[in-house]
Amino acid sequence: MYASGDINRRASDADIYRGLVEASTDIIVRTGLDGVLTYVSPACRALGYEPG
Repeated sequence: MYASGDINRRASDADIYRGLVEASTDIIVRTGLDGVLTYVSPACRALGYEPG
């Protein structure tokens, strides 16, 4: 499987990705296989919407 260092690195990569997405001015969304939105980046506030 993974060495313990790989698991820690993956967590760091996720934190870096999250930081980039939240700082971006582009609206980024994630959906489930059923098409339901599971994430909308904070950039949607520029259009007057809240991410929630």
